[in-house]
Amino acid sequence: MIHLTAPELAARIINGPQPAETTQTADVYALAGTLWTCITGTWPLDYEIAGIGSDAPAEEKRKAIAHRAIPLSDVLPWPSLQARLRHVLLAAPDDRPSAPELTVLVKAADA
Repeated sequence: MIHLTAPELAARIINGPQPAETTQTADVYALAGTLWTCITGTWPLDYEIAGIGSDAPAEEKRKAIAHRAIPLSDVLPWPSLQARLRHVLLAAPDDRPSAPELTVLVKAADA
């Protein structure tokens, strides 16, 4: 799903080699994005602010994701948790937590 594709994975899909294989860090990005979507009911990336319409081709969205040209949404119904997810979504692959570390971050968010 393009909306949950990590920037580095989007770049590999565009530039090769093919097939582009996912990584654990890209999977953690997708997990954080999925949690964001469950909390807000919207994708974590704000395509509208970036000037990318919902009808834009997938390739255009993928290129923007690969270049980190789409800001995160500012819809914040659960700020304490979303601050932790924001960190994961903005982090470089080597700086992202593992899935178990993300679990700890999520549990630490106040209700």
